[in-house]
Amino acid sequence: MQLRNVTRYYPEHMPFGENIQYFIDENGLDF
Repeated sequence: MQLRNVTRYYPEHMPFGENIQYFIDENGLDF
């Protein structure tokens, strides 16, 4: 699995905790 055009972001609501890194891809899918 290759990640492309993926930017790290910090959502206002962090359901997984603040220690988890959040990413969002070019299609707007967060994972």
